[in-house]
Amino acid sequence: MEGKQFPFYLLLLFSWLIVNQVASDIPTTKKGCDPQCGNVSIPFPFGIKQGCFLDEWFEIVCQNDNSSNTIPKPILNRTKLEVIEISVEGTLQVRNPITFLNCSDKQIHQSANLEGSPFKYSQNNKFAAVGCGAIALMNSGEASIGGCSSICNNTAYGNSCNGINCCQTTIPSNLKSFNTIFLNLPGEGSGNQCKFAFMADQRWLESGSTNISAIQDMVDVPVELNWELYHYSTYDIFGTFVETNSSGSSEYNCSTNIATSEYGCYANSSCDVYIVNANQQRLQCTCGSSWAFEGNPYLLQGCKGKIS
Repeated sequence: MEGKQFPFYLLLLFSWLIVNQVASDIPTTKKGCDPQCGNVSIPFPFGIKQGCFLDEWFEIVCQNDNSSNTIPKPILNRTKLEVIEISVEGTLQVRNPITFLNCSDKQIHQSANLEGSPFKYSQNNKFAAVGCGAIALMNSGEASIGGCSSICNNTAYGNSCNGINCCQTTIPSNLKSFNTIFLNLPGEGSGNQCKFAFMADQRWLESGSTNISAIQDMVDVPVELNWELYHYSTYDIFGTFVETNSSGSSEYNCSTNIATSEYGCYANSSCDVYIVNANQQRLQCTCGSSWAFEGNPYLLQGCKGKIS
């Protein structure tokens, strides 16, 4: 019996390898488009050259200083922010400037203004200020929308930001722009001491490996943005109409169908339209959470099959 079963299990293993090998080759970009810049993958709706990105907000410039030892950097063309990572689930990580005060050889830069763009600051970020007796406020127009204060201590900064020489706070929802201003905490420190503030990805800030004092030698830090698609129908994205507001169900059973297209077992995206206001709607697509597909839901046949 065991001798008869062995070839069957071998066939199952071989089939699993074929599906995963074929499906792993499924594209993340449109045909003829560069899939990455340097070490960063660039999935559609982002893209590097004409015809590869959805609109100018999603255009990536692959910046290369022509040095053989330098890895090209992906830059969001409209915002001029360097991209660290892009997720088709609606987030991207970029490098955001640090705002300095009274720090030698440091220019004063404010965080990127995202007004009018499809990007906003994710609530996975924290706003932080570093310095002895510093109050850092996030201002929008004439109003303060957040901030924190630190107290002085002669101990080293270390890797924690707990209110002593460094403070952090949550950020408002739907935040697209702010300016940082500094005040002095009465009775604490000197107004001429170096202070700086920044918004950063909370996971990076609280990783335990981030040295708070070393941030002073940096010019930017990782921050997470949310991206969204406005004013688009599915035709604008796919070149054909895809059903919206559907629950999404698999077109194929990947456990029994080995290769149903040139990219292996696949299914179309499930897309939903959300009304933002009377003049604006938002489109969001997914490969689904309740069925076994993954990939880029903004490409036709972009959701590849998984075998559990």
